[in-house]
Amino acid sequence: MGTAMTDKQNELIVRLRNLTWEGFASEIENQLANLPVYAKLSFEDRLLSCVDIQETLNKEKRCFTLIKNAKFKDHLRLTDLTSTADYGLKDETLASLTSLNWVTKCCNVIISGSCGVGKTGLACALGYNCCSNGISVRYYRTSDLLLEMSNKLGMDKLRFMRNLQRFKVLILDDFGISKISTSESQDLFNIIDDRYKTASTVISTQLKKSAFPILLGSDTKAEAATDRLLHPAIEIELKGPSRRK
Repeated sequence: MGTAMTDKQNELIVRLRNLTWEGFASEIENQLANLPVYAKLSFEDRLLSCVDIQETLNKEKRCFTLIKNAKFKDHLRLTDLTSTADYGLKDETLASLTSLNWVTKCCNVIISGSCGVGKTGLACALGYNCCSNGISVRYYRTSDLLLEMSNKLGMDKLRFMRNLQRFKVLILDDFGISKISTSESQDLFNIIDDRYKTASTVISTQLKKSAFPILLGSDTKAEAATDRLLHPAIEIELKGPSRRK
């Protein structure tokens, strides 16, 4: 049976919760209610237990916020992906992506393949894994991003670009699914150029990489954008029948 807390102890719990230290407060409350269980532990061990629980709670809250802000189309985890080897994703490549070294090195990921092979699912799973490790991600269907940018002018567009650059990982899904205008090509170039060697971009596309310059305008700027996307980049070509079937 738990021990009743004193007024001072109750005050401590209330003040900790007012500081939004919910994990710390809950563990203190647990320890005070079960003193015989914790009696043999040192003060430092009991304090570390409170800190551990608070840190875990903070990580969970941040993960939840990052996932919410990412606006993923699919909420898949890497562990949810099945038969990846059959679809052309080698185990060593998947291990490298899971390690997050590609994010640390500001390396891009290019996922290509025919319709339905799981490109969006893989891209979102990579993003979900990043969020779980405290890395900010934003998902966009490429056409939606370009449309949103086309509706912004002047300082609004500049602020939008700066905000986009803050995400350590940007996922551009359905890249090249439709033709883009000259102004959209310029917007894409600006996005890619801003992120070069400072953040990672994940591209999901049905295009071969040789078609990137054509999509982006077939000029010097298009070649520069393609070069920035592919160097450095991890290239993954998914194969096999449509998973939707």
